Amino acid sequence: GALHTIAKAFVRYPQADLIYGHACLIDEQDRVTRRLCATRTNASELIHYNASAIPQPGTTWRRSLHDRIGYLDESLHCRMDNDFWIRAALAGVIKFVPVHLGNLRCYPATKSHSLHDQFEQDQKILDSRYGARENSPIMRRLMTLRRWLRVVRSPRTLAYRFGLSSSSKSPA
Repeated sequence: GALHTIAKAFVRYPQADLIYGHACLIDEQDRVTRRLCATRTNASELIHYNASAIPQPGTTWRRSLHDRIGYLDESLHCRMDNDFWIRAALAGVIKFVPVHLGNLRCYPATKSHSLHDQFEQDQKILDSRYGARENSPIMRRLMTLRRWLRVVRSPRTLAYRFGLSSSSKSPA
C-alpha cells in the first residue's frame, strides 16, 4: 500500500515536492531488525544535525523537484541521498507523513555496514558544501532530544517505533 499512500499524500499536500515517511531495516530473511522513525525536519536541521533524518526507502519526490535540483551526486557514494534531501529542502517543500513507506535490506556486505569511513568522508564534504559548523556534543544531544520529543508527540510515530499498530507493520 505504500504507492497508494504516497499518491494520497501528494493529493492531500499539493505544495509538497518530496514526501517521506518511516522505513524498516530488514535482514536477508525479511525480518525487521530496526525501525527508522522519520520526523518532520527542515534544511537547517538536515545540514547541521540530521545526517540521516530521512529514511531513503521511505522517500518519493515529484519530477518537477528533480528537474529543479538535478540528479543524485554519485561522487558522494555514501551520502548522495542526504545531499539530495538537503537540496530538496532548500529548493522545495518536503513533507513528512507518519506511516511506513519502505524497507532497506541490510546485511554485512551492504555499504551501510561495510563503508563507515566513506560515510564519514562524504559527510565532511557535505558539511563543507553547505556550511555546516562543527557541532558540540551538547548540541548533537539536544537535537537528538528534539527528534525524540517529536516521536513522542506523534502517536502514530510512537506506535510505529514500537510496532504497536497495524499501520506500523513492515510490508515485507
